Amino acid sequence: MRSRSKVLLAFGATCLSTAILASGALAHNKHREGGDLSSKGTKALKVEVRGAIKSINAATATTPLSITLTAAGTTSPAPVGFEWTCAIPTGADISLFTVGARVKAKCRSAEGTGLTLTKLRHKDKGDKVKVEARGTVSVLTATSITVQPGTGLPDVTCAIGPNTKVKGSPVVLGQAKIECKSKDGVLTAKKIAEKVVKVEAKGLLTIGAGTVTVGTVVCSIPAGTTVDPTLAGKFVEIKCLGTPPVLAKIELEDDN
Repeated sequence: MRSRSKVLLAFGATCLSTAILASGALAHNKHREGGDLSSKGTKALKVEVRGAIKSINAATATTPLSITLTAAGTTSPAPVGFEWTCAIPTGADISLFTVGARVKAKCRSAEGTGLTLTKLRHKDKGDKVKVEARGTVSVLTATSITVQPGTGLPDVTCAIGPNTKVKGSPVVLGQAKIECKSKDGVLTAKKIAEKVVKVEAKGLLTIGAGTVTVGTVVCSIPAGTTVDPTLAGKFVEIKCLGTPPVLAKIELEDDN
């Protein structure tokens, strides 16, 4: 059995420094006045739209039956982030809903297949959009942020305003969670939080030129930090942070 003998390298995550300046039934057994689907999907992208049904789109050979929702009123073209298209789950009944109907809808990402409708209700309470996205930051400026939630999902771009709350320092190609809502015709970030990817691995350590490797995990060594060369070939646990991963900790494990 192996046990950890001591922490040999420990420091905080390297500075990720890019400044930010500051209804009807949907399921067979649901009540007609509104319904929730049993499958909730993933957390990569969630959308809530209070507005109108712009279109109900027939299925094709490559796309499922879907619904397009708009919170842009009669504005055309709609502002970025104010119109969303969500697949209608198999077996869901939206026969009580017609184009132009005022609704409150929720959609959530499904693995690699885009957004799927999870809730649809008749509701007329103004036009409003809320979006929550987790993924890779592809663009970051003083006034906006764009996050890529993943395969099959649209990029989400939100303005950065004076009231946007920022936690951490998300950077281009870093990871972040953003919460946005419509305001004055613009999808604006309410919160931005850095989501540091964590990678851990146990095994024999290989030390390279500016990197350490355990199994298939390769992490860069932060500038100004050295790794004890006598650790090469020994059984360790490494912890790395960020995308691409940067070494944050090494712990030597000994046999009892």
